[in-house]
Amino acid sequence: MTEGVAAHGSRPADGRDAIMRMGRVLSRLEKLDRELQSREPHPIHGTASLHASIITGGRELSTYPDECVLKMERRTLQAESDRCALAEVEDILHQLRHEDPEFTASAKFLFSRPAYLAPSSDVPKLLANAIARKNVEPVIGGMSFWTDAAILGASGIPSIVFGPGGAGLHSVSEYVLADDVLTCRDALIELAMEFCSGK
Repeated sequence: MTEGVAAHGSRPADGRDAIMRMGRVLSRLEKLDRELQSREPHPIHGTASLHASIITGGRELSTYPDECVLKMERRTLQAESDRCALAEVEDILHQLRHEDPEFTASAKFLFSRPAYLAPSSDVPKLLANAIARKNVEPVIGGMSFWTDAAILGASGIPSIVFGPGGAGLHSVSEYVLADDVLTCRDALIELAMEFCSGK
């Protein structure tokens, strides 16, 4: 959050524009995002990234806004700590305060959700075996997006994302392959039976 001083638009000497100050933060975040995406990509998950998800500020057209709030998402990779995003933003704010002593801003960490389960873990291995028994070559990989599986994983419940092939995720042209749906059904039944049998 960047802070300003509310004042009528006709009194620029009295006001400090919190939204303009957030522009400085956004500029630095864009630079950080470019740097993150220029790093060597993870073989499965690609590069780390960040984006400005939601920004709010101002109360009316004719006044200087006294605060501007940014909510951003920082996509971390397995080797990064869950607090690195906060440290990166705090470093940016520190630099901006050094450049302008009147710059006032703060950052807080909202949440982190772990996203990775090793392919050598029991559930991926059991599922790969169930798929192979259906004469389908299992493909073990990762996704660049987050799912609720991370909440389960953080609670100690090993979780994976598994589903039919297709394309158009969250678009009007999203589809799945019908044969894959049947393969998924059969593999999940086998996985549940094997997992519950304790083999």
